[in-house]
Amino acid sequence: MSLTGRDIICLSTHYWDERRFRKQEFMSRFAKANRVLYVEPSFSMARRPEAHLREVATNRYLLSRRESRDGHTYLLKPPRGLPKWTNPQVERLNYYWYGRIVRRAAERLDFRDAIAWVYRPAYYHALQAIPHRRLVFDLVDDLSAYGGGHWAHIEHEVQELVKGADLLVVTAKTLLERYRSSAVRAVQVSNGFDGTLFSCERVGGLVAASLSGIPRPILGFVGTLFSFVDFDLLEHVARSHPDKSLVLVGPVEASVAQAVSRLQALPNVVHIGERPRSEIPAYIQAFDVCLNPFRDGRVADSVSPLKVYEYLAMGRPVVSTPMKALQLEDIARAVVFADGPVEFCNRIAGCLDEQAQSATQRRRDAVAPYSWERLFERLDAACAEALSD
Repeated sequence: MSLTGRDIICLSTHYWDERRFRKQEFMSRFAKANRVLYVEPSFSMARRPEAHLREVATNRYLLSRRESRDGHTYLLKPPRGLPKWTNPQVERLNYYWYGRIVRRAAERLDFRDAIAWVYRPAYYHALQAIPHRRLVFDLVDDLSAYGGGHWAHIEHEVQELVKGADLLVVTAKTLLERYRSSAVRAVQVSNGFDGTLFSCERVGGLVAASLSGIPRPILGFVGTLFSFVDFDLLEHVARSHPDKSLVLVGPVEASVAQAVSRLQALPNVVHIGERPRSEIPAYIQAFDVCLNPFRDGRVADSVSPLKVYEYLAMGRPVVSTPMKALQLEDIARAVVFADGPVEFCNRIAGCLDEQAQSATQRRRDAVAPYSWERLFERLDAACAEALSD
């Protein structure tokens, strides 16, 4: 049983053309049998977008933009928002405005009995303006933990969406434990990997050109360098393994630019920067050990890190800081967890031995159930059951 012939309004937190996350993966699959209006994020009119998003974060002042990608997928880019929109009152104004814009777009597309699919909790304030018959809340991470001084406001939005949704989808078992009792119906669908892209057979002997001349062994990290990466831990790794290269592949958020610069100043650290998605598997395949250095705290307890699934899909050894949600997944048996910088460095050394390096197929087998195709099958079945008329 699958969801077919429906109209879906996806209120997303990522742009369609940036790095692929679950939003694009799932909506591109739903669009094969349904129509999807994919509403992209925006940002304040008082600032510039993050450097790594400038090509896609082209939101205009006051005006929205809509385009068609194929016969079933439509992108809506809202205008840039009022300044200081982390303030709850300003946020309500912005999203009430966006709700009216989404409504007009849905009406022009003749969307009927739509499913509102929410990723951003602030759209709770817009739902009355958006025509929909069913509501799905796809909760990715412990969102209120990101909220700083406004955590209570965000948690209220999350709780109201949980209670009002016809289906609650969560990425982590920790989130399922927390919110299941308040939900009408709930299902846990973790993050995953693109099996057609992250494939050893596809990459073959291809070598990432940027790694030419970098001494082995290579300890590698792939992903956005942001405030929840443990940069102190990475510095400890680089200093404790001077005979190894620490290679970072990914864009840098402005808030951590100084931390990345300090790390790059070490002689055995190389920051490659952002690379096209198609090249990422070749980088991972070249890493002798892959790193997941997430900073300890409440956020880490409920994260389902994409990079770990992609590392394992390429068969590479993975050393990770303790992350409760990840440790509850079946793939935990294929990941080496280490608590503290000394143990983290010791585990890296252990992953360089012959036995660990040769366990490629064991890791690929462990992560196989987490391909986006397999995860979508589960999600699609849950939607067909929960959202049937």
